[in-house]
Amino acid sequence: MREKKLFNFLVNFIISITVLMVGCTAFFSIPKKSPTLLPVYGNSTQDSVSIMFSISSGGEYLVDALDVLDKYECQATFFINGKWASQNRDFVSSIKNRGFEIGNCGYLNRNFSSLTVSEIKGEIKVCEKLLSGITGEITTLFSPPGGILSDNVIKSCDELNYILVMHSLEITNEDDLELKLKEIKVGDIIKINLSKNTSFVLQNLLEYCQKKNYKIKLLSECI
Repeated sequence: MREKKLFNFLVNFIISITVLMVGCTAFFSIPKKSPTLLPVYGNSTQDSVSIMFSISSGGEYLVDALDVLDKYECQATFFINGKWASQNRDFVSSIKNRGFEIGNCGYLNRNFSSLTVSEIKGEIKVCEKLLSGITGEITTLFSPPGGILSDNVIKSCDELNYILVMHSLEITNEDDLELKLKEIKVGDIIKINLSKNTSFVLQNLLEYCQKKNYKIKLLSECI
């Protein structure tokens, strides 16, 4: 009788250990979940391009850019740095009141590839709070400073339900303008940097797009 109980105990013990080992193996072999979000590098239309600005400085050139866009009756999306927004509330209000789209690019203008997910989410949330306090609207589009991408940036946007926008073409100044214009194709997201040459670059870009019969659409309309 004693031998039978001992035998049953050993059998049950072995079964329990086996189940535990299989369970542990399965747990540790489960791959880590990858972010479901994919960065957006272009719009989905067959006849248009989109224009974006990333603003953390250069506010003195902003009004001229807005005037050129109004003159050509074109729209653009402005990704605004939170710290800059806190110091330039009137500029942010002007962008919103003139019918342009506002996106989020974090609070500080730094390299997000070196930040943790928690730090990136903090940057986005602080910027979101500042911008919504000025415009009354919650931002849904995010573009990292300098267009620098990382897995943590993707994961952060995924967890916060932001659309992650990356430009497909960047025009930095008038020196490379002619070459850049020739590279433009339907679906491009074109980034322009604010500088003393912005109005010249923007005017030439819009005239080129008109000649090519490219429509200019907001990012939210076509991604």
